[in-house]
Amino acid sequence: MRIRVVGALPIITTWVNGVKIAELDTAAMQAPDYDPEAILNLLGPRGHIALEVHDNDPVFKDARWGHGAQCRWRNIRIKEL
Repeated sequence: MRIRVVGALPIITTWVNGVKIAELDTAAMQAPDYDPEAILNLLGPRGHIALEVHDNDPVFKDARWGHGAQCRWRNIRIKEL
């Protein structure tokens, strides 16, 4: 997996196995109660790094994660471009 984040109100691009799967322009994103300037003021221009894993929920049940499944991270590298 490769993730590129560019800008204070970033464009976030994600690749999995070399295939681009998503690109999000956070400055242009529209969602209820989302204010990109308020986020920038809260986090600052350098932002934060977070790794997120969603658990099973009432909609997906075990389709998202099988019984006893685990998520582990290894060989994480961060390179400032």
